[in-house]
Amino acid sequence: MVLEPGSEVAAAAWSSADRVTAAAIGYVELRAAIAAAQRDVRIPTGDEPAVWTEIETVWAGITDIRLDTSLLRAAGQLAQVHRLRAYDAVHLAALVAVEGPAAVQLGCWDVELRRAAGDMGYELIPPRIEATR
Repeated sequence: MVLEPGSEVAAAAWSSADRVTAAAIGYVELRAAIAAAQRDVRIPTGDEPAVWTEIETVWAGITDIRLDTSLLRAAGQLAQVHRLRAYDAVHLAALVAVEGPAAVQLGCWDVELRRAAGDMGYELIPPRIEATR
């Protein structure tokens, strides 16, 4: 796909995980991120078909957490309590729906989502990042 800072850490965490889960909205975010990389010409034109195929293969290995009314209401509460953006709150609610902090880790490079999950006791991958915003 697109190599970015943290790609190696993400790949190592992915390969050592028993399972990988994500909020279903992550599929849209993944495709939007790849489309942005395409627009920014960070993906060579000839590589584009293979990248889109790889996206589908990657997502097929993810257990997606369906968004339902209960999860969205939990996300709303988390957004309020942790002062999160909407989609970050959805991802945090999906994390909570999977299992508690003792059983799962969050691989994430978003500063605010990491802060909220860390405050709730979740282990973060990577343990530290440099803030970019």
